[in-house]
Amino acid sequence: MYLFRLIRWPNLLIVLLTQYLLYQHVLIAQLKKADLSPTLSGLDFWTLSFATILTAAAGYVINDIYDQVIDALNKPDRMIVGQHLSEKAAYRWYVGFIILGLFCIGWLTYRTGDWFWIPGYILANVMMFWYSKSWKKKILIGNFVVALFCALVAVVVIVGESGYWPKLAADAPIAYINIVGTFSAYTTFAFLSTMYREIVKDMEDVYGDEIDNCRTLPIVFGIQKSKTIAAFFAISLLLTTIFGAYLLYSIGRYVQLGYLLIGIIIPIKISLLFLGKAKTVQEFHQLSTITKLIMLGGILYLGLEIFI
Repeated sequence: MYLFRLIRWPNLLIVLLTQYLLYQHVLIAQLKKADLSPTLSGLDFWTLSFATILTAAAGYVINDIYDQVIDALNKPDRMIVGQHLSEKAAYRWYVGFIILGLFCIGWLTYRTGDWFWIPGYILANVMMFWYSKSWKKKILIGNFVVALFCALVAVVVIVGESGYWPKLAADAPIAYINIVGTFSAYTTFAFLSTMYREIVKDMEDVYGDEIDNCRTLPIVFGIQKSKTIAAFFAISLLLTTIFGAYLLYSIGRYVQLGYLLIGIIIPIKISLLFLGKAKTVQEFHQLSTITKLIMLGGILYLGLEIFI
């Protein structure tokens, strides 16, 4: 039970669902229209997705190992490592996840003959380690790394398919535009919404971070300037989403348009109001919850876009 809480199983489930929807209902569906077969078979995709989940799980474990001091101050009731699981046991799970993921990537490399999977997997885990150990304590670097990884959840699905992009663009431009457009929209949304939430979380956790000698944005520049930077990402996300809404309106997709307005655009505006007024830890926690719902709204929209 504690292990599942440690690896944030709902987040891992969202990663799996996102990758499956993008692979099966965007990539495969569009390639079939162009009479093309994907480079990655179903088995290859599940192997890649499992490796992605193992990387994320390992990242959560090593992050909690290095966050014991901060968590004891910011969320003592939700601590796992140091309370319910020893640090030594946590390290064992961390190494186990990485080794199992390496086997998956090795198998994928053998199946596809593409050797870039192995250095990519190693680089991802090295970055997650340094994020947990050092980068998360520095101004915006840690925020950027987390946002980048959230965006890459979608990108890795099409990394192995890049060989036939020129042919697809020439022979089936509509399918090409649908694939590139959907993946680009999702990665942009994931990056901007994660940057927004990460800065909000830094403002929420400022007390514990300061005790642990972190140099996060609100500690170095203060809450007010941090709010301004958070608002920049929120407004960028809002404008991007409004542009998407305009495109939906122009092609008459009113169900998706309605969802975008109610499920994403309005919550972003509400979050900006909360951002302007937030002062206490509890208020920043409420804002963090709203930003999480905005991110979840993006996932749900993907499902809506596919099944309607």
